[in-house]
Amino acid sequence: MFLLIGSNRSSYYDDAMHSFILKMVPSQSQSLIHNPQSIINTYNNNRSFTGKTGFGAYSAHVADGGHAFVLQAPHIGMSDDLELGKYSREGQDHAGSACGAAVGAMCHCMAGNPMPDLATATADWQMNFLIQEIGKRMPALNACAEGNEKQSELARQTHQIGKDMLEQCLSTDFGDADSMLFVMTGIQINMPFEFEDYFQPLSFEVRKKDGSVVDLYQEAFGSW
Repeated sequence: MFLLIGSNRSSYYDDAMHSFILKMVPSQSQSLIHNPQSIINTYNNNRSFTGKTGFGAYSAHVADGGHAFVLQAPHIGMSDDLELGKYSREGQDHAGSACGAAVGAMCHCMAGNPMPDLATATADWQMNFLIQEIGKRMPALNACAEGNEKQSELARQTHQIGKDMLEQCLSTDFGDADSMLFVMTGIQINMPFEFEDYFQPLSFEVRKKDGSVVDLYQEAFGSW
């Protein structure tokens, strides 16, 4: 999932996202934000397949003096039987894969199936890209025991795939000279039973127009 926030629009959704940002952004950094209420646009995907053009189109909506906040996070489920990589969905009598695309890509590679040709696989490019990237990471996955250990490693690898691709797309070419880009990445954890879902933050930083990057992770979340 990618979430991009910027520009001006007032709604219940905006208020909810404003509260989320104020919880995530350290109090010292909140003072840097000229207008934290300026919130718009949601771009959801496991990886940024609209590329640099897509990010440029979204960030172009950031107002002068405004900022952008990007959240990148794959997800992993836990079933009612406490199995990672599965999720017990309401209305179904069995647990299904979560993330289904990541699990499917790993199974494709484990079965020894041929790697897809991205130059010709236009009808299912996103899945084929994921298969290619998971294929590069099979040594790390094969070193894990079957079950929860392998599924948790798969989530970590999928997070890194998304983060690497995101790095190729981001820029601070929006807003004005004071505009900043806040970037948070992590893993969304879909919990079983009536438990609320969790979010595991893995990185959090702010990027400024002068090229400097300030790591906000420890300030926001502490060390672990």
